[in-house]
Amino acid sequence: MKVLKNVMIYILITVSVLLCLFLSFVNIFCEKVVVIGTSMYSTLREGELGLLIKKEIAPKIEREDIIVFTKPRGSESINVVKRVIGLPGETVEIKEDGQIYINDQLISQDFLDEYQLLQTYVGLDSSYMKVTLKDDEYYVLGDNRFNSQDSRYDGPVKRKYVLGKLMFTYAQYRKFDSNTETGEDKQYFPLRFFEDGLWIL
Repeated sequence: MKVLKNVMIYILITVSVLLCLFLSFVNIFCEKVVVIGTSMYSTLREGELGLLIKKEIAPKIEREDIIVFTKPRGSESINVVKRVIGLPGETVEIKEDGQIYINDQLISQDFLDEYQLLQTYVGLDSSYMKVTLKDDEYYVLGDNRFNSQDSRYDGPVKRKYVLGKLMFTYAQYRKFDSNTETGEDKQYFPLRFFEDGLWIL
């Protein structure tokens, strides 16, 4: 009986230590992200809450990763969420049918429906229809190609402006005001229940 009690105490201490380490890691190396706007619809919806892992410790950024980066807006800057399409050193070319070629090879865009795929080319600035990226640049697009201000119009994103990778979303505000960037009445997704233990909103 005493052995069992000692084992239980050991397990409890171990779990507590691991939980503390996990919470410390998240608070130091991760940030909360609130999705504003519809440029990543339907992958991300306005008012969703996500977990960003900072680029200093994030795994290497890969194609189709969703990243958060800063973008100048007047005298200030805003955080923007987009999907990585082109990687440093690659040549990105968008065709009139919405298909994208990387180094002359067609890439899959299975995360888009046919309508969004066709919208990729609409209104495209010819300056960024075909771009060879520098060693510190990424070509990014929103999944909502009809309503996304991205590399088609603003050009590539430099790595120094990248904050990190969006790992997952765990909740969504049912009531969200994009003007004040605040919301209430959160709906938590399945198995994403830990947020209140990480941040106090």
